[in-house]
Amino acid sequence: MATSNQPSAFKSQVFAILAGSTQEVFYAHATVLAKSVVLQRLVEGQFKESNEQRIIWPHWNANAVENFLEWLYTGDYQCPYPMIIPHPIPDEKTPPEDFLNSDCASVEEEEQKDSNRGGERSTQVSPENGSQSTPTRLRDLEWNGSLCPTRISSEDEYSKWIGHAHYQTNELDYERNFMTHAELYAMGCQYLLDDLRALSWQRLKNALVAVGIPFVGSTLITNVTNVIHYVFQQTGDLADGKEQMRELLTTFATDHFKQIKGAPAFDELLKSSLASDREFVVDLMAKIRAELDEKDELLQEAEERQTMLLRNAKKRKAKVLSKAHRLQDLGCRACKERAAQTVTFDSDESS
Repeated sequence: MATSNQPSAFKSQVFAILAGSTQEVFYAHATVLAKSVVLQRLVEGQFKESNEQRIIWPHWNANAVENFLEWLYTGDYQCPYPMIIPHPIPDEKTPPEDFLNSDCASVEEEEQKDSNRGGERSTQVSPENGSQSTPTRLRDLEWNGSLCPTRISSEDEYSKWIGHAHYQTNELDYERNFMTHAELYAMGCQYLLDDLRALSWQRLKNALVAVGIPFVGSTLITNVTNVIHYVFQQTGDLADGKEQMRELLTTFATDHFKQIKGAPAFDELLKSSLASDREFVVDLMAKIRAELDEKDELLQEAEERQTMLLRNAKKRKAKVLSKAHRLQDLGCRACKERAAQTVTFDSDESS
């Protein structure tokens, strides 16, 4: 049996990674960490970390590090379900004491309850909550680069659970869901892992498209605001164009600006003095201004077309009236000639 010349990842040195302020410990093989050229220099170079076989990451929380290592080992990562926010009025089939004392359930648990009740579930959205559809501008955004091929194997499973959002009548809290993608995207940027950036970008886009239009006062507005604040802190504009996660979130905010403006969390973001938050405001205003300019151009084109149609209609009307007048004149002339002929005939007979 042929053996590979490639060294086994499980025979390489094991590094301890201390994550977050609590310094929770994770372990990873040097060969796996070396998938990132940045981390490869760290674990193979002459640095304190390589000598002690220990990496301290106080700026990455434990959840982010765990998901990051999972992706390094498997090419995929798990994302938490959105949390269901219980309604203040208990369901008639749920005992009040159980309802009031229960924690937020996962979507999976809620779906199991629905299956026990017969599997029926409302997909309608009340007018005050807005539509579940999303403007095409967000859907049209595409990742500028190659997508990670390992994403395809897990896309069906991911689409299955993110699709739960379409069948929820309760409000959902997407905080951990959105932040998981944003954190991994930030780590992909810092450690130069384009495949991770592409995967986390695509999944956050899928989630934003799935949740649809936020209604006034919804938790979703706070979730999106927190992700915007985090992403703009962790990323910066590129020399060759806009940073793609920034562009994604700015597009979502532009599409739903009427719904999210006035929300306390979003207003606080707009008034923030932090440089990264100001960058978001500048990008948002530029995109809104571009949309207004585009609408003005479309309105101007529509007005010009309407003016042209009215002008053409007037010309056609004038032609019709002119032809009618000519026919009327011809008719009158013919009547006069017939009358004259009749008078002449009568005169000839009398004579």
